[in-house]
Amino acid sequence: MADLPMPWRLKCLLANTWALRFYAKNGWRELERGEGPDGAFALLVKHGADAARCAGG
Repeated sequence: MADLPMPWRLKCLLANTWALRFYAKNGWRELERGEGPDGAFALLVKHGADAARCAGG
C-alpha cells in the first residue's frame, strides 16, 4: 500500500463492528457515512506517518 497516494480512503460497512474497531485502533478516522447496496457504511481516511506505520514502514 505504500505506493498508493495519500491520504488513503476505504469504505467499511457499519455492521462490521470488528473491522471498524480495528481500523480506529490503527489510526483510521471516519470522514463521512453513507448508504450503499450492501447497507450503511463509513468512509474512513488515513493520513501521513500513520499510514507508513500501517504499511510496515
